[in-house]
Amino acid sequence: MEKKDLRDLGIISLPGDPGYGSRFKELFNSRLYSVHQRIFPDGETYIRLTDELQDEKKLLIIQSMFPEQDRRFFEILQILDILDNYDKDIYLLILYMAYARQDKVFLRGEPVSARVVIRHITQNSKVKKIYVAEPHSDYVSKEFDRVHAINLIRIMGETLREKWISRRPIIVSPDQGGAERAKTLSEIFDTEYLIFRKYRDRYTGSIKTEAPENIDFVRGKETIIVDDILSTGGTIAEVASILRRSGSEKIYVLCAHCLFVSDALNKVLSSGIDKIFCGNTVKKFIEDPHIEYMDLSSRVGLYLAERLL
Repeated sequence: MEKKDLRDLGIISLPGDPGYGSRFKELFNSRLYSVHQRIFPDGETYIRLTDELQDEKKLLIIQSMFPEQDRRFFEILQILDILDNYDKDIYLLILYMAYARQDKVFLRGEPVSARVVIRHITQNSKVKKIYVAEPHSDYVSKEFDRVHAINLIRIMGETLREKWISRRPIIVSPDQGGAERAKTLSEIFDTEYLIFRKYRDRYTGSIKTEAPENIDFVRGKETIIVDDILSTGGTIAEVASILRRSGSEKIYVLCAHCLFVSDALNKVLSSGIDKIFCGNTVKKFIEDPHIEYMDLSSRVGLYLAERLL
């Protein structure tokens, strides 16, 4: 990627950053500021800017909120409190936003946790814009003017398409909420897409997955299951098992945020998945021949450079 001269931009990499800060420093010719973190014996978080801020007019904070979601969230609030003493234009890049899945009240008495996160970031700080990489839904970008979504699925799809020039896999969404992601990927690959239906018991958390009526269409074909988050892997594993029983020749997963909670990887691979393409949005990386991490930092950097110049 061609370098962008953003010397007027300072970069602050928080503890959850999986490496984008150092990459942006190189791409933008910008200064990268260090943050010292330690945990007190009682579990409280402490951070401190170790470098004196220079004369840049803009500051970009980079954070990913997994693992230790609550700690990563509080680090954002802490750095914004520190920067409140400076006359700077402040921007925030959240590579993985925790609590984004609770974007509405499903049961009486619940909070809208996605709103809690963004409201606390914006309420008492001077942050001008918040860039959220592949949020779970369009809720935060519609609800808050300062929030802008970065479409990582499009970036990953276009990158993968460059490798798979002659292949036209069938795109599969594991639920109705991911229909737009499946549509985006199918347009990139110039192919068809299928939408599964997912039913979740809001009290027990149990999930039931229902295949589309035209599921036989996958017989003898490659399929790509596309999703924003791979957490416990239950839904993706169930969809993959149905695809395998329906005759899909090869099954891949393309996912922006691969959390791999508990035995998620084993669960997914035992369902018949051949390979998982993951975005590099969290610091939890698993070494496995079935996983390919896609470095999205340059493309995300270009997206930001066009808006921060």
